[in-house]
Amino acid sequence: MLNAKVKPKQGPQPDIITTDRIRRLLKFRRKSKKVHNVINEAIYWGVLTREWAGSYRINWERCAYVASLIPMNPGDRPLNNGSQHYDKRQWGEFRQALDVIKEFWEFVRATRVQAFARVPPVLPADNALTPPLALPPMPPNGLLRYTVISIAGRLLPALVLGRGNIYLVPIGVRGGAQSCFPCIAYGGKHLCFGSLRALLSLVGSLAEPPEPFPYGGHSPRLVIDAGRGGLVPYESFAPTNGKYEPGVQVLDSALLYSCLVRWRDIIITSRYRLPEELRGWPALVLEPSSGTNRAVSRRPDTILRDVPLCIDALLGLRQSVIQGLKGSGLSPQASVPYAIALARTVTVQAQDPPIDIYVEIIDGFKVKEGKNRYRHEGGRRLLTLEEFARLLSARDRPTVAETVRVIVPLADSPYLKEVLDFGFLFIYHNDRKDPPNAVRAEFRGYEGVTEAHGKEGTMKLALGLIHLLGLPLASTYQALTRA
Repeated sequence: MLNAKVKPKQGPQPDIITTDRIRRLLKFRRKSKKVHNVINEAIYWGVLTREWAGSYRINWERCAYVASLIPMNPGDRPLNNGSQHYDKRQWGEFRQALDVIKEFWEFVRATRVQAFARVPPVLPADNALTPPLALPPMPPNGLLRYTVISIAGRLLPALVLGRGNIYLVPIGVRGGAQSCFPCIAYGGKHLCFGSLRALLSLVGSLAEPPEPFPYGGHSPRLVIDAGRGGLVPYESFAPTNGKYEPGVQVLDSALLYSCLVRWRDIIITSRYRLPEELRGWPALVLEPSSGTNRAVSRRPDTILRDVPLCIDALLGLRQSVIQGLKGSGLSPQASVPYAIALARTVTVQAQDPPIDIYVEIIDGFKVKEGKNRYRHEGGRRLLTLEEFARLLSARDRPTVAETVRVIVPLADSPYLKEVLDFGFLFIYHNDRKDPPNAVRAEFRGYEGVTEAHGKEGTMKLALGLIHLLGLPLASTYQALTRA
């Protein structure tokens, strides 16, 4: 029933559903009383609300939220009786639930054999890291999202649940019937463990447990992307023209494994890649990797989970850069005054848009008309995520957005939009220039910026911008997860 809306062959789905319709969806017999058990459970979770006798209003947002949680126990009916339980064995959502549970237990078994790993210290770039905590093997087409979080000086593998704001560390999970986990809330974010004993063993001795963040990485180093000249250490780079991009390279960041799998790059900008409606205001932009356009067209709610996860991983990356470069000649803390001084030299007028998730459709939609026959429909459009999901669910034929770009306006912060008037921050992994376990945040200045400020000035702009992102990213995260 939770996935009824996303089945294109059924046509547009109404917001009101009847008891008979629910019975047919679940393939219960007409006189079966089990349908009322399902309805009462759906009302408890906020999926349904009673409108009048025998009719219920569907809350599709709650449907997406409940569907994203792990089904620990999908039912007690056996699956080996083909005649009596044929309906349930053929129920696609039930089969998907079994796949999720299988993947979940593989993850649990893999985490049981890994001890808590200490957060690696900052190491020289040429020094090998003592075996870092590795994520358990991920299926190529897995249904769950994984990450590594850092808390109390330790690294922990975790599942990402809910709207991307629930981290479940499956240490202490007892059995398949367990459906409740002890959690700690952090203002929109939750850290959960498989048992209370596991939770207390890690944070019980702390007066105020630190907020968990996806592990930002270690060994940050300043680098310059010199184009065809490749990646050059900052100290040994001698600029001959203005065509270079300074940045920070970090190893083993969870951003690479949790966000940059589905999204090719992350951009913090106020002009570049933004439509006219949002131009001038600082925003976070996610550009899709191969296959992401089709995936989010089939399940738009994946964007709702990915955006908070990416923002939280960016906050973890920022923490690692600040801690790793602390005390060096060029550090984010020491670069803030320089960035603010430059920001005061410009005036930027921009309208403050509401904090929401926007989806920009670049090339319209591809609509399937028959076997191997498609038609192109529409052009560039800017929609909220809710409008994007509603538009796709109302189609009576399979529809895929050709190219999507996810845009999130950031919360207001002093001097941020003025600093972004000089350039933008581009966060990505380059297969040709970066090691396999590295992610890079580089500052790409607009025309004339690198020539005017030189190598050191442009690097200070980049580091100062990274430091200034803390408050707007945290405020945006809380606004999205509490909405």
